[in-house]
Amino acid sequence: MLDTIREYALERLDESPEGEIVHRRHAEFFLAVAESANLNAALPGRSLMRLDIAFLEQDNIRGALAWAVSSGEVRLGLELGAAMELFWVLEDPREGMRWFDRLLERPKSRNMPAEVRGHALRSYGSCAHIGGDLKLAERHPEDDRFLLRRDLRATHYEVDERRGGSSVGSGAQTPLTPQEGSYT
Repeated sequence: MLDTIREYALERLDESPEGEIVHRRHAEFFLAVAESANLNAALPGRSLMRLDIAFLEQDNIRGALAWAVSSGEVRLGLELGAAMELFWVLEDPREGMRWFDRLLERPKSRNMPAEVRGHALRSYGSCAHIGGDLKLAERHPEDDRFLLRRDLRATHYEVDERRGGSSVGSGAQTPLTPQEGSYT
């Protein structure tokens, strides 16, 4: 019964002139909620992970991601996806991969700022690695590798290709090494 009421309410919302504003505010709010859970592994100075928040709000976050995909709000979707990284890695890496696939296939995803796209690719790679998809590298062109490496340097990590890695975003078994004392 609740699902029926929820579907009816969403249909009415989508018909209203304020529908897009409400969906955007919902997505922005749950981006802030997801970020507060500290589940993006690459963020420096992360505090305690709050998986309980992700579990409690996973349906709202899925709704926000679905809206981001359908409305073309790729940046918001990629930020939300990256904010949920460790939830998916620990709970269902394939779900994370599906969301990243849907967002990264959008043409707008190629024009994202390096930090946004880099975090999304790294998070996608984490999900793919844990999910066992080691052929993910074939899905992203070489320029993503450069973009990702530049972004990882900005977040104090770098791909260590001397140990056999090709690209973190590829989901390959690529070791990351902290860059001590370097913030460039």
